[in-house]
Amino acid sequence: MKVQNYKNLKNQAGMTLMEVIASLAVMAVVVVGALSLYNSAQSSQQSTAITRDLAAVHSALGGLFAGQGTYGAAATNLNAILKSTNRVPTTMSADASSPPIITTALNGTLTALAATAGQLEIDLTNITSDVCTFLAVNSSGWKTLGVGATGVTNLPIPTTPAAAATACSVVAVNKMIFVGN
Repeated sequence: MKVQNYKNLKNQAGMTLMEVIASLAVMAVVVVGALSLYNSAQSSQQSTAITRDLAAVHSALGGLFAGQGTYGAAATNLNAILKSTNRVPTTMSADASSPPIITTALNGTLTALAATAGQLEIDLTNITSDVCTFLAVNSSGWKTLGVGATGVTNLPIPTTPAAAATACSVVAVNKMIFVGN
């Protein structure tokens, strides 16, 4: 009798194909959920980093040009000044070209320009719609904000989350233009 029970256990050892498929399905659901949470956290972190870097560049240039009344002639690229004074945020990098190309954490670019009427313009490229919405709602200290494929849709400052989400989702947003003192 004992021998026969042992043989039955031996024949039953292992998993059936259905059990393997069910296990793989459960693991797939767990992996998809984890990736979704990771992507959400990464997007939030990138939005926060870009907001902080934008404020740092704005503050740095404001401090460098305090009392000047202007940032220079309109359309003057200020990236070289940011680089030479070590004011490029650590999450960004500036290459050796002239003027330097400043690369953001989103693999886009930041270009600081002297705008008309003594104002500062900061152009950001490669901005996704979720980051655009976050920046539009959480950026302060600017007079105008343009978003879109070419940065032409103007948003009021401050803007509501609904207005930002609408403007940032119209096209695959890749550019934002901030103008202020």
